[in-house]
Amino acid sequence: MRPKHGSGCPMRARVGLAWSPQIGALISRDPDRVDYVEVPFERLRASEQLAESLPIPIILHCSSMSVGGDVAPTRGTLDRIRELAEQVDTPWIGEHLAFTSAHRFDDDGNEIVNTDYTICPQFSEESLERCISTFKGLQENFERRIILENPPQYFVVPGSTMSQTEFLSRLVSQTDVGLLLDLAHLYITARNFKQSPMALLDEYPTSRVVEVHVSGVSVEDGTFWDNHGIEAPEPVYSLLAALFERAAPEAVTLEFNWHSHFSESALLEKIRRVRELVS
Repeated sequence: MRPKHGSGCPMRARVGLAWSPQIGALISRDPDRVDYVEVPFERLRASEQLAESLPIPIILHCSSMSVGGDVAPTRGTLDRIRELAEQVDTPWIGEHLAFTSAHRFDDDGNEIVNTDYTICPQFSEESLERCISTFKGLQENFERRIILENPPQYFVVPGSTMSQTEFLSRLVSQTDVGLLLDLAHLYITARNFKQSPMALLDEYPTSRVVEVHVSGVSVEDGTFWDNHGIEAPEPVYSLLAALFERAAPEAVTLEFNWHSHFSESALLEKIRRVRELVS
C-alpha cells in the first residue's frame, strides 16, 4: 500500500524533492527527512515499479497534456495519467503551462511534431481562450485537480499581446485552476526582461499558488536559463520567503535532480533551510 499524504498542520507547508536516482536512494535510506517526492508521470509510465519502491508519498508531475498548445493528448495518455494519479494517491497533478506537440508549419497541418520539451506558449487573446477551454476539458478527466506551472521566458513569444502575469491572472479568474509557481522560472523571466523579480512576484495571482518549485539558474551570453543541476541563487530564496508572507502554498519542491554531484548532506541542508523559511 502506498504511503498517504498526511493532513499535517495547516500552517506548515510540506517540503519535498524532485525525483532522481540519487534522491530515490536518499529517501529509501532516510525517508523521514523528506515529506514527499515529486515524480514525472513520464518516468512512472516507463517504470511502473518505481512507485512501489518509494517509501514516502508521491506528487505526480506531468509534461504530456500540452495545455498551451492546439494538439490534444491521446485518450490513452489521459487514461494512464488518471490511473497513475489514483495509484500513487497524488494530492494534485502538476502540469506545465506549455506545449509539447504542435502541427508542422510546412505541410497541410496533418503531421504532428513532438517537441520533447515544454515550450512557452504565445500570450495572446486567442491562446488564452484556447488554454481556458483546454484546461476545463482536461480537468473533466480527473477527480484530482490540475495545477499549472509558470514557464520560464527567454524572449517575447511572437504574436504575444500581453505579459505572462496578465495571462495567468486572466486564466485563474476564468477557471478554478491552481498554480505551481516555479520561482526559478519567475526569476529567469524577470532577469531576461530586465524587471525586478520581487516586483514581478507582486503581479502573480499568488493566492492561487498550491505548490512551489525551487531550482538553479545559469547565465549564458547574458541570458538566464533554468538549471536543475546547480544550487538556487540567493534571490530565489528571497522570493520564497516573500511568497510565504503573501500566500500559503501547500508544498515546496526542491528540483536539484539533473546531476548527481549534490551530496546528501547538501540536499538535507537545503531542506532544512526551506523548512525554516516557510515555517
